[in-house]
Amino acid sequence: MKENDIKLIVKILMFIGFLLIVIGVGLIFFTNMQITITGVLVITSILGIGIFIAIPSKIYLTIQALKKNA
Repeated sequence: MKENDIKLIVKILMFIGFLLIVIGVGLIFFTNMQITITGVLVITSILGIGIFIAIPSKIYLTIQALKKNA
């Protein structure tokens, strides 16, 4: 795979991660799911997966930008 292909995949993963974070926050503010234990587990799972996907991809892109500038 070329470097541009990897960057595209990482950007897509980062977008999916941020989308999951936004969905999780939306579930907190706009639904009554946070009242039940099951709802809390669903919301925290969505937020956790979103953070788990978004943060490492952002770190990877930052490291690649630093390597390019160095």
